[in-house]
Amino acid sequence: MPIPAACLVSCQIEEQVDMQLQDGQIVIKPVRRKLRDGWFVDAAAPSNAVLAQSAEEA
Repeated sequence: MPIPAACLVSCQIEEQVDMQLQDGQIVIKPVRRKLRDGWFVDAAAPSNAVLAQSAEEA
């Protein structure tokens, strides 16, 4: 069953979810990135590539 985009946005769900079955209920939560996840990759990228990536996310 599709979940409306507005519902996903209000729950801060972007691309990946954690889905579990708890006490007979389906629980869907956003996958949280670790605080420093991707820092080394971003630091190795040319500065203009990071700016372009940030502009795409905005």
